[in-house]
Amino acid sequence: MPDISFFCTYCGGRLSVDSRGAGLSVPCPLCTQMITAPKSDPTKIIAPVATPANRPVAKKYEFTGQSETRMDVVVRRIVRLHDGLIGGWIEKESNLSHECGCWVYDDATVFGNAVVAEEAQITWGAMVYGDAKVFGRARVTGTAFVFGNAQICDNALVAEKCFISGNAVISGDAVVRGYLTSVSGDTVITGTEKISGNSALNPFKQKSAGDAIKMAGLKAMGILTFSSVRWLDQKYGERRR
Repeated sequence: MPDISFFCTYCGGRLSVDSRGAGLSVPCPLCTQMITAPKSDPTKIIAPVATPANRPVAKKYEFTGQSETRMDVVVRRIVRLHDGLIGGWIEKESNLSHECGCWVYDDATVFGNAVVAEEAQITWGAMVYGDAKVFGRARVTGTAFVFGNAQICDNALVAEKCFISGNAVISGDAVVRGYLTSVSGDTVITGTEKISGNSALNPFKQKSAGDAIKMAGLKAMGILTFSSVRWLDQKYGERRR
């Protein structure tokens, strides 16, 4: 039976039960607290919050005092405490967990209710916002945009100037990259799938890219109307990686 993956609200540890355990209380193997397993679709991953409740956490970064307004939101630059590394930009501490090795690098930005946790990395000029979640060992880089309720997790890579939005889930070892590639709706890309070029994958719910790869080459029409893209083009021009 498929597993339901979720996170301990006390210590942030990851738990899994099969579908028979949905709704039951189970002990966390790390902190032994009793946690109620969610009654959710086992193909959807439940993301962690930036800082688990009921557990004091030592800070790993602080704000430098430098701030900017991006997409009408005031964001602040961070610095890592143990080595003085200057990081990217976040709106508030709930955007970036103080636990594990997750980090916002370079000129990357995280704001809104977005959360970066575990070992995830946001680099270069990428932007994560809305209610998006990036966790596991996932990487978002280049000038990619991740927003809406999108989730990027496991070892997934999102790169270059692409757009992940809606309820899209990018997981496993999947790679999504390419200029103006768009993944939205309830699309689920997992396993070792690789999406690139000017592809547009949207509201067709699927377990992997599979048949939707036939849609490669479609233009992501309407993308350029987003104020976020106008802001990025003004700052970076056509540079991308």
